[in-house]
Amino acid sequence: MDERVFRLTPLTPVHIGAGEVITPEEYKITGQTLIRFNPHAIVAAWDAATRRRFEQAIEANNLDRARQMLHEAADQPRFQLYRAAMGAEAAAALRDVPPDRRRARDRPRGEVHILVRNLHAGKVVVPGSAIKGAIRTAIVNALAARNLTREDRHAIRQLLDGWEQRGGVMKRNRAWEVLETKALVYQRDKTERDPLRGLRVSDGDLPAEAVRVDRVVIRNRSGEQNQARGIQLHVERLLSRADRVPPPSCQIRIALAEEWTRDRRTGLKPLGWEFVIEKCNDFFMQRYAAEVQSFSFLQGRRWIPAELPAGAILLRVGRFSHFESLSVDELRSGWNAQRRRPIEGMGSSRSLCLLDNGVAAPFGWVLLESV
Repeated sequence: MDERVFRLTPLTPVHIGAGEVITPEEYKITGQTLIRFNPHAIVAAWDAATRRRFEQAIEANNLDRARQMLHEAADQPRFQLYRAAMGAEAAAALRDVPPDRRRARDRPRGEVHILVRNLHAGKVVVPGSAIKGAIRTAIVNALAARNLTREDRHAIRQLLDGWEQRGGVMKRNRAWEVLETKALVYQRDKTERDPLRGLRVSDGDLPAEAVRVDRVVIRNRSGEQNQARGIQLHVERLLSRADRVPPPSCQIRIALAEEWTRDRRTGLKPLGWEFVIEKCNDFFMQRYAAEVQSFSFLQGRRWIPAELPAGAILLRVGRFSHFESLSVDELRSGWNAQRRRPIEGMGSSRSLCLLDNGVAAPFGWVLLESV
């Protein structure tokens, strides 16, 4: 194993979650601070009379009173899980969410998509699987250009062109399976011959202070906000250089079994560090340049360094990375469920993080610098 240590720095806001959300029954807002608390611990700690008053409020559909009781108890530090700073717009929108969110047609539902955390250690986790997935995509893209025949491309293209909304996900996944096995030269049922099986990436961890809650906005190519009526999306995300503050960083260990991938008995292709770094940077730099060129409102700001430091790796990770950063050149396709048609190229919109200075920044760009 050839292991290298990298320092990961978010260049733009990053949200890597597990699909988990919290609601106002699990958090309260004080000023521009979100305080997440444990409602189960609060109820368990109440005496019988207080617990009965809480139950009566719920039975009477007095959800406002039930929430108020939780929020009052959440002032006690023993019930608090963590605190997170909030952007001004997110704090204003989430501070007064109605208890019955089914009636909140023009207001936020109060859900906040959270990051992966180690609550016992008080740390935010940067999953190594997200880093490995981004590296894998770039490597598959590079090897597809080298190893896929015209017949292979035609078979994959047929799977992509034929898929529709119903049953489409299965066909798309099948296309990706064919693409990977052809590009990496191994059989799907023989994963021990997958040349990227020897790629191992550790998790990283960041302090709670590295997180902020902000609103996600959607803008079309002309830069106009294209937010669906009645829907507001708020996420925990990592602070970044785009915030013009000292960004958080953490160490990530990446091990590459170079000697294993060169084993002649397996017939695998050599994937050394030089190859991995070059192909990752080629792939994601091209994606970044195409995105900035396609969406004029992203121009004029240097989200990514003009020149990367020697040995550094540029990646895009997490939610809102957009499908073109997760797909292979000339063999990519998405699906617009509303318009019932495929998405090609860069698509027609971007999901962006609204910063306090009014700037909407792209999600997901990180830089790994060799330590």
